[in-house]
Amino acid sequence: MAFSTIDSFSSSTWRIETATGSHKFTVNKHSLTKGFGAGNHVQSGVFSVGGHDWAIRYYPDGRAHITRIYPDGSYGRSYESDVGTGNVSIYLTHLSDTSGDAKVAFKFDILDKNGSTLSTHSVEVPVTLNDSKSSLGWERIMSRADFERKFVDEDDRLTIRCTVTVLKSPHLQVSKTRSVASLQVPKPPPSDLHQHLGELLESGEGADVAFDVGGETFAAHRCVLAARSPSERSSCSKRMVRMNPANVLEQSI
Repeated sequence: MAFSTIDSFSSSTWRIETATGSHKFTVNKHSLTKGFGAGNHVQSGVFSVGGHDWAIRYYPDGRAHITRIYPDGSYGRSYESDVGTGNVSIYLTHLSDTSGDAKVAFKFDILDKNGSTLSTHSVEVPVTLNDSKSSLGWERIMSRADFERKFVDEDDRLTIRCTVTVLKSPHLQVSKTRSVASLQVPKPPPSDLHQHLGELLESGEGADVAFDVGGETFAAHRCVLAARSPSERSSCSKRMVRMNPANVLEQSI
């Protein structure tokens, strides 16, 4: 009896958990936001996702500076005097004072009055908001005139939905080592093929060829002869005697 033994087993999993939430913000009587001026905004109610507080800020006349998001997820600001002129801006603002940094991916969907998405703007590579009231978004979505024509409905209403995904700190989960039962693998029994072949030859059951040796006929099995020796396979076609349907022995030529 052979044995294959596994004495212990353990595993580990690297995990990064996320929390996702969304908030829908509606601006009624949108026409009254004309003349707000660059840098002034309308803010949504505060909503919580992943232990952090957030708000949507909508700038009808744009912001006074640009926030640029770089491919590595970092971002920076540059100030331009004409940023807000005739442009619309939408930003996600991190409002938590004590919750620490937030690594976040987010998107804004602008909806029609039936809740269908008209336009989507997204940050798919997570970025870190690292101080209270830090904001990221789009400073030049389009001109205010084009924006109102496309997204403000006939009831003078604008609806924005923000979906936020917060990435939590990754951690490694290691399972405890545990013993497992030994696996017993028995040896295969010794081959008795030769015994079965001998019995088959002795009984003549299933024989499909015969050899005429000195006037005496010996029954055999063609497949066994061919498997055992290539030379026997070749010679069978010249010397063997086949059984015809009437069980009369015929000499092969």
